[in-house]
Amino acid sequence: MSRSSEDSERSIASLESKGGTIDVYDGRIQIERTSRSMFESKEIPLTDVIGVEYSNGFLTGHLQVLQADLQRDFPGFISHPIDENTLHFPRSHRDGAHSVRDAITERVHEWRWLVKYFRGQAPRLPCVGPHCTSNGL
Repeated sequence: MSRSSEDSERSIASLESKGGTIDVYDGRIQIERTSRSMFESKEIPLTDVIGVEYSNGFLTGHLQVLQADLQRDFPGFISHPIDENTLHFPRSHRDGAHSVRDAITERVHEWRWLVKYFRGQAPRLPCVGPHCTSNGL
């Protein structure tokens, strides 16, 4: 599997699967598909990500990036979803899948907090340092 030569930055988390590789960066998620995949490679800005769905599965699991304005497939009773934002992984890759899931969740949470902050809806963080007033604000 080849990775883009443009990606000189290091990914925060990565998972290789049968259908491709998913890499998490600070501001985006990159899904590189193998030639066997029925889906194209894609880049998803974190501003479009609304969450991530993860399933261990019994033999294989799946990791699905939930993207705003994208119709997603849902898992069946004994099947995994199949769509452009879903990768399937074997049991032996669960640790990598956990890392990718946690990295995405963490960045989506940070992004949502920043949006609320700039809209004036987030709680103020306490001030620390010599420039703070006596009431901490």
